Amino acid sequence: MPVTANQPALIYQRYFSALIGPTGPLGGTGPVGVAGATGIGPTGPKGYRGYYNTGPTGPSGVTGFTGPLGWTGPQGFGSETGPQGDGGDWGIDGPTGDTGSIGPTGHLGPGGNAPTGITGVSGSTGTGDYGGTDAPFFYDSEVFLTTPTLGVANQTGSPWGFGSTNLFHITLVPVFVPFARTFTEIAVEVAQTYYPTIGIQLGIYDCGADMHPTLPLFDSGLIAPLGKGRMTAAFSLALQAKPYYLAISANQAVSIRTFSAAYVVPTLGMKRYSPIWSSNDWMFETVALDTTAGGSWGSPSPFPDLSALTIGDRQQIAPSNFPLILGIR
Repeated sequence: MPVTANQPALIYQRYFSALIGPTGPLGGTGPVGVAGATGIGPTGPKGYRGYYNTGPTGPSGVTGFTGPLGWTGPQGFGSETGPQGDGGDWGIDGPTGDTGSIGPTGHLGPGGNAPTGITGVSGSTGTGDYGGTDAPFFYDSEVFLTTPTLGVANQTGSPWGFGSTNLFHITLVPVFVPFARTFTEIAVEVAQTYYPTIGIQLGIYDCGADMHPTLPLFDSGLIAPLGKGRMTAAFSLALQAKPYYLAISANQAVSIRTFSAAYVVPTLGMKRYSPIWSSNDWMFETVALDTTAGGSWGSPSPFPDLSALTIGDRQQIAPSNFPLILGIR
């Protein structure tokens, strides 16, 4: 296809002649002047200028032939690719396809290392039977819960006696509460009347599943002066069906009713001895605990927390010590 030039064709204009206006009328003949030199008179005034008329436009010139395509010039040194333009808007979402069938269950993956969840709160304590062998009897206010013993006819024979407390020590005697109930009294029997400043301290300790004493649940404070016979302390404490320790301490050596270890049920177990030390490998040994954790008695010392009690702070009371009788009801 021929290319038309972008320059307009030349238009040639015709020459035009300016027309002179008409000559004015000849004036009358003047008188004969003095004969002067012969010459040409002055030129008359110039007439008015006529109108200019534009001639018609000439015909358009013929477009010339298109010249041949010139050589392609060398490629210019362009810059790097320009930045990418902004993305267009997303089209509208298409309709949801049909739900495919459920594929087979995959294999169980390896266990992760996620942190352990928090421990839930403890549920309420039940009221089940711990299975103790002794219990306070419902109709008799003189029956107290003590460490289980074998039955004897009365307290006048050899199983009964009096034993002395260790000064500033705490003696812990285990009891096993068979049913959850509220206890209101703790009692011991003292052998004689003492000076007004001499007294004992009675209490109840909680313990863990390994019979390790922990916190005191009841503390009577110093009971003084001591009279002969039964000495008691009143309280109100709801205990669950589980083991506890009854505690006694004194600010002087005090004689308290005991019973022979030969009649005591081994509530804390039988002790295993090495044959090097004894021909009898198993011995009835652990009846109670005795610790030096008692305080000074310049004034009544509260029973301490024994949760950190170690083997070096306690000694086991052997059968020959005649365990002290403590009771609650």
